[in-house]
Amino acid sequence: MDWLKRLLKIGEYSTERLGGATRSGLWPRVRKNHLELNPRCAVCDTTKDLDVHHITPFSVDKRLELSSDNLITLCTPHHFLFGHLLNYKS
Repeated sequence: MDWLKRLLKIGEYSTERLGGATRSGLWPRVRKNHLELNPRCAVCDTTKDLDVHHITPFSVDKRLELSSDNLITLCTPHHFLFGHLLNYKS
């Protein structure tokens, strides 16, 4: 967990916007690491078409954007169904 604390301190927030919140430039690396450690959908156990979902949206609390405790692996259909309740704006 120390590595995460270092990443959060080092990470600069980019100008790229998604859902009204600024995305960290470290997100691609954290996402890749999460998928390497959690390569299956938490709902159906598939290994195809995987996404990483923030349990608490980073637009609500950007301190949690890179927290491994706030991430869950979902396949694309379950990401839309359970992660966003059939609405990517939610």
